[in-house]
Amino acid sequence: MTSTTLESTEASIAPQAWYRQFWPWFLIALPGTTVVACMFTIWLAITNPEVVLRAPAEAQTAMRPYGEVRSAYPDPAATDRADAEPPTPTPDP
Repeated sequence: MTSTTLESTEASIAPQAWYRQFWPWFLIALPGTTVVACMFTIWLAITNPEVVLRAPAEAQTAMRPYGEVRSAYPDPAATDRADAEPPTPTPDP
């Protein structure tokens, strides 16, 4: 091989600068995408506050007198007491 051919071969396989290659940018983009998604999630949580809903049993008994319909859930205040009344089982149809 002549020296001219050898020099042109070495020049063609010379390494490029890191910022001109694909993989460094790909590896930087992975965590970068995660940071952007995290910021979007935080923005979404701040701009859309959580709506407080009532428990399903409260929603069913909200318009009825207290004694007419019993809740399917035990009284939360009664669960801490030793003399709490156990929940009544529902009859099978």
